[in-house]
Amino acid sequence: MRLSNILAKQTTISLIRTGEEFWLQASCDDRPCEIGRVLERWPEAEIIRAYFPHDDMSSAEVHPQNLSELLDCFQEIQDCLQPKSRLRLQVDPGIAQLQFSEDPPANFLIRWVWGEGALHLCLPPDTAELANGWYRFGACLWQYSALSSRQLERLRHPCIKQNDLPYFLSKELPALRDAGVHAACDLAYSTEPAMDLEFTEITPECLCIQRKWTVPEDSISSTVILPGHVLSGNIVRPGLTPEQLNAMLPWEGDVCQLTGASIPQFLDDAFHRLRAWLHGDFSALQSMHRWIVPPFSWVLTASSRVVRGVGRAQAVPTACVGEDRLSAEELLKCLSQPYARLKGGWVRRRDLCTLGMNANLRLSDGTSLAPIRLSTAQLLYRGDESLAGPWLEIRCAGMPWRASSSRRAAALEHLEYLMYWGIHGGLTGGYASAAVYGPDMLASLFQRAPDARVLIVGREQDLRDFSTYCSNIPLADTEAYDAERHGQAYLLSYERLARNAVAQAVEWDVLISIEPDALGLSAADMRNSALFRLRAACRIGFFLYDPDLCPGERKSAQALFLNIPRDDALSALLIREPLRPLRLPSPCVLHPTPVAAVSETDFLPATPASEISWRHASDEQ
Repeated sequence: MRLSNILAKQTTISLIRTGEEFWLQASCDDRPCEIGRVLERWPEAEIIRAYFPHDDMSSAEVHPQNLSELLDCFQEIQDCLQPKSRLRLQVDPGIAQLQFSEDPPANFLIRWVWGEGALHLCLPPDTAELANGWYRFGACLWQYSALSSRQLERLRHPCIKQNDLPYFLSKELPALRDAGVHAACDLAYSTEPAMDLEFTEITPECLCIQRKWTVPEDSISSTVILPGHVLSGNIVRPGLTPEQLNAMLPWEGDVCQLTGASIPQFLDDAFHRLRAWLHGDFSALQSMHRWIVPPFSWVLTASSRVVRGVGRAQAVPTACVGEDRLSAEELLKCLSQPYARLKGGWVRRRDLCTLGMNANLRLSDGTSLAPIRLSTAQLLYRGDESLAGPWLEIRCAGMPWRASSSRRAAALEHLEYLMYWGIHGGLTGGYASAAVYGPDMLASLFQRAPDARVLIVGREQDLRDFSTYCSNIPLADTEAYDAERHGQAYLLSYERLARNAVAQAVEWDVLISIEPDALGLSAADMRNSALFRLRAACRIGFFLYDPDLCPGERKSAQALFLNIPRDDALSALLIREPLRPLRLPSPCVLHPTPVAAVSETDFLPATPASEISWRHASDEQ
């Protein structure tokens, strides 16, 4: 529009209100006009330019915070205009009647009303929220200048959900009031719990809990407005409703007594939900009712199953659950219930399932958990590559390998060790060792196992001389063998051994051979000899030669008599010179294979322990 046209027409700068918005407009004869051209004609209105971002605009929005200042500008321009000026300033009556205030009116009250599980924001009638914290109530206009952006956002939000109630009631609402907001709420908040729970008795067998209501019980609404909180009157408090507590624990009045399996069930569930309100001696609770948690593992426990005074070495798969050691049968019993109590504390069935054992006493990969018969080498080396499974190691239980400064004590302890584990071995020194240590060994054996079957073989003269040292031990010839007669050892010479059917037929518990390595048998002859074919749980030889010093052929014959592989280290452990320093070799390094966990739902009726068959890792016989 040309400047000459502007001069000829009526020009208006208007401040208008559209709903809750305010606009500044420039027009000529009621048609929009660029403000830049208007100001070229009427420089006395130059102060208006600051409210238009660009000169080519004919209208611009006015923010509430600028409204009062703009009205003053209008008055200043009006005072400068001539009476007949064709520039007219016009203010909307809806703006002219507004009253600007630094504070909200005393009768302006924001309310939060409780209903349908939430607090709903209710503003007074004829109230509008403008921008940047400005509010209009009737003709009054003000700004909450002290409120943060978060607080302003809260005033815009139509409702407050249940999870936000504690924070709003305890933090946000007081802060709004401190910032000058006149606010009221149907609900209040108290940090004092609605109840108090106390352990009055903590023992290994019993837990006793006393409850006390801090508000009238009948004032507590049965409706759960928020997890872990109750509504008592109009006050929200931490706590649980009486209905929740009664469903959680078995109360008799205000006392709850827990025993047996109800203790771990409480500790695993309700205890965590009630922890905020529980008081008492928690150190005693932890000490008497601790949890055993994974990781758990498997080991093999070497033990001896003694029959008629002679052991049978076996490796029993054992679960390591904390400090407790459980056999497969014991573990199955623990798995039959949701919680089991061990020496170290309580353990959950779901945690025991990580061991991977099913109800058929097998691992999830099919590995049997029956005891494993151990060979001599497996026992002394604590394992070998054939013992595949999840086992971390073999742990020896029972009689340890002991050392003694006395020759006699060392010799007898070695012989006892051989019989305890049921492994073959002996002493150096030949007939002399047999005469010195043999009678005491037999006396000890018959004392603990009168029914032990013992055969002593040697040269005729050696046997006659040996008999003179056994005055307290009944000795008889094998021709007089009687299985029902106990506490008696039988003698048989090497010369008659091959022709004696009784000796070959009986399964002897202990076979004692005097100087078997002095027979002059080669390894092949020993393998084909009647001596080698004798069956015995434990072979004890009184050897003429030290395995460290004897020729290779005799060393092989010794190994064959003991039914062990040709192994110098192994022979040195089994054939002892009593005072020679001795120690077990380093244990074999096992390579455990991981086992997948099983589900609690996998358990079926257990296989009776009596039906578990032996599983042989190797056969010595």
